[in-house]
Amino acid sequence: MTDALPSDTESTEALEGDPQPDEASRLGARVRRGSLISIGQYAIAQILRLATNLILTRLLFQEVFGLMALIQVLIVGLHLFSDVGIGPSIVQNEKGDQPEFLDTAFTVQLFRGVSLWLLCCVAAYPFASFYDEPRLLHLLPVAGLTAVLAGLQSTKFWTYQRDLRLGKIAVLDIITQVTSATLMLVLAYVLRSVWALIISGLINDALRTLLTHVMLEGHRNRIRVHRASLVSMIRFGRWIFFSTVVSFCVSQTDRLVFGKLASLEVLATYSIAVVLASMPSAALWHLTGTVLLPAYSRIVQSKGALSSEDFLRVRGPLLLAAAWVLSGMIAGGAIAIDLLYDDRYADAGWMVQMLSVGAWFMVVDATIAPSLMALGQSQWMAAGNLAKLIGMAVLIPIGFHLFEFPGAIGGYAMTEVLRYALSTTIAHRRNLSPLGQDLRATGMLIVGAAVGWFAGHGAGRVTDIVFLQALAVFAAVTVVFLPVAKPALRRFRAARAGVGA
Repeated sequence: MTDALPSDTESTEALEGDPQPDEASRLGARVRRGSLISIGQYAIAQILRLATNLILTRLLFQEVFGLMALIQVLIVGLHLFSDVGIGPSIVQNEKGDQPEFLDTAFTVQLFRGVSLWLLCCVAAYPFASFYDEPRLLHLLPVAGLTAVLAGLQSTKFWTYQRDLRLGKIAVLDIITQVTSATLMLVLAYVLRSVWALIISGLINDALRTLLTHVMLEGHRNRIRVHRASLVSMIRFGRWIFFSTVVSFCVSQTDRLVFGKLASLEVLATYSIAVVLASMPSAALWHLTGTVLLPAYSRIVQSKGALSSEDFLRVRGPLLLAAAWVLSGMIAGGAIAIDLLYDDRYADAGWMVQMLSVGAWFMVVDATIAPSLMALGQSQWMAAGNLAKLIGMAVLIPIGFHLFEFPGAIGGYAMTEVLRYALSTTIAHRRNLSPLGQDLRATGMLIVGAAVGWFAGHGAGRVTDIVFLQALAVFAAVTVVFLPVAKPALRRFRAARAGVGA
C-alpha cells in the first residue's frame, strides 16, 4: 500500500510534463492548495449538516424527514433528467472561458431551471397520488422553485473552478450554508413542520445565486446563444445527460422503492443512515468536480494523454483517507448512531454498516471517473450507472425476498461492485491500471474494520459509556493506518517545502 502513496514532488512534475517545470510546479501547488481548500470547505459543510440534522431530529417529527426524502427524490430526479453537463463543459472545454461560451451556458442553464419548475408543478399530483400523501400536492411546486434559482446562478462559479481558484468559492459556500442552517433551525422551532426545510432551502439557493454574481469576478452573463458553443456543449454533454438519467435511477431508486416497502418513519431512519454512510464518497465526488477534473483536464490539454503513473500517484492518498474513514464506519456505525441519535433511530446503526461497505466501491469509482471525463470518455460513466441499475433490479428484489428490508438494503449496497468493475475495466483499457492499488487499499480497509470492530465490542463489555466505545474504535482503526499514513505525510510536507523554496 505504501507505493500507492506518491511523492507529491513527483506528482507535481507529472502534471504538465518535463518541458514546462515552472508551470508544472505552479499547477501542482494549485492542485494541493485546491484539494486542501475543497476538503476543508466540505468538512465544514458536513459538520454543519450533521449538527443541524441532530438538532432537527429533536425538533421535528420523524415522518417529516421521510416526507422531505420523497420531495428530494422528485426534485433531484428532475435535475438529473435534464443535466447536460453545463458546468463540466465550462471546466473541460478549451474555449470554456470565452464570453460567448459562458453566455450560452447561462442561457441553457436558465431555460433548464424554468422548465424543471414547470415539470415539478405538473408532476405534483401523480406523485402525491402514488404515495397517497396529499401534502405533496402543495409542497412540490414551492420546493421546485429551487430549480429556477439555480438556473440564475452565474457561470463565474464554474470559471473559478476551471482555474482552481477555490478560496472564494469556499467562502461563498460556507456563508450560504451557515445562513441556511441557522434559518432552518429557527423556522423548525417556530413552524414544527416540513415547511421549515423547504423555505430555508429556497433562501439558501437564492443567497447562493446572488453571491455568485456579486462576490466573484469575471464575465457578466447575458441571455444569448452562440451556435458553435451550443454544439460543442451538446457533444460533450450528451453522454452526461444519459449518465445522469441513469444516475437518477441509481441514486434515488432506493428511496422510491423503500418508500413503498416501509413507512415514512422507517424511510426517515434510512435517510439518516445514508447521510452518514455517504459522507466519504460524497466528499470524494465533491473533490472530483472541484479539483481532480480541472487538474486532469489541464494535463490532457497540455500533454494529450494521462499516464498511469500520474493517475495512481494522485489517487493513492485519497484512497488511503477514504479507507480509514470507512473502516471506522463499518466497525462502529451502530456505536455512532447510539452516540448521536435517540432510540427512534437505533436501526440506522446496522444500515450505516451495510451501506458503508457499498460506499467503499463508490469511493474507488469516484477516483477513476474524473480521469475518464478528462479524456473525453464521459460515456463510460453512463455505462457504469447502467450496470449498477441492472444490479439494483436483480439484487434488491432477491435481498428483500430472502431477508426482507435488511436484505433489500444489503442488495442495494452490493450493486456498487458492478459499477466499479466496469470502471476498472475501462481504466485498464486506457492503460491507467488501478486494480493493484485498489486491492491493497481494500486489504487495509478490511483489516482496519476488523480491528475496529473487536475494539468497539471489547470496550462495550468494559463500559456502557458510548463515547468511550466510539473512541476505542477510532483509536484502533487509526493505529492500523498510521504506519502507512506517516510516510505519506512526510512526503507531502517535503513536497510543500520544495515548492515553497
